[in-house]
Amino acid sequence: MVADQIAAARQASGLSIEDLARRTRIPASRLKALEAGAYELLPAPIYSRGYVRACAIELKLDPDALVRRFDSE
Repeated sequence: MVADQIAAARQASGLSIEDLARRTRIPASRLKALEAGAYELLPAPIYSRGYVRACAIELKLDPDALVRRFDSE
């Protein structure tokens, strides 16, 4: 699940939700929803894909693969 992969990568990087929010300029509340898999709390899909991509880039994950996986979930 994308949520688990982002949460694990963030924790492995030693970043808090707030740290990732500052680096990606994504509101912490949106990151919490993303990591919880509460996709219904995220904005329109185009913005949500942008959040996934930004997190992937910041966390050194493959952004294209993660967005594809997000779309399939």
